[in-house]
Amino acid sequence: MKKWLDEFLSDFHKIHLKNLGYKKKYHTFSIDRGTYWERYNFQGSAYNPTEGNEGTFYLNVGVEFKDLEPRTSWTWFGNTHSAWRLHCDATVPGGGWEYDEKLNKEELMHKLLDLIEETSQEIAEGIADIRSRYLEHLSSKSME
Repeated sequence: MKKWLDEFLSDFHKIHLKNLGYKKKYHTFSIDRGTYWERYNFQGSAYNPTEGNEGTFYLNVGVEFKDLEPRTSWTWFGNTHSAWRLHCDATVPGGGWEYDEKLNKEELMHKLLDLIEETSQEIAEGIADIRSRYLEHLSSKSME
């Protein structure tokens, strides 16, 4: 990821997420929800230019249940049992966010914070279904 995005994520954590209980490891922010971990991973696009401070990033969400074996063989979002990508309202293929030095960082932080809080609420309300779908997936794989 570009320097701009690295600095942005550090600032985002310090200003908004750390006080809410999120821990940061590289480009992933995690919060303990009792029986599960909620994770938000910022993924830089493989097509970002090597020079300059512009590019695209994506926001992946993952849930890891504490009482289940880690899903280490799943390369999409390691150690999570369920994962998906959040989409912004931009026209970036795959639902990503474009950034450059001219972007208003504080405005972007507020949009992302709102999206994370909304997603967190949806996860809390649907955690039983998320777990059930994962366990059904496990049992169908064991029957193969």
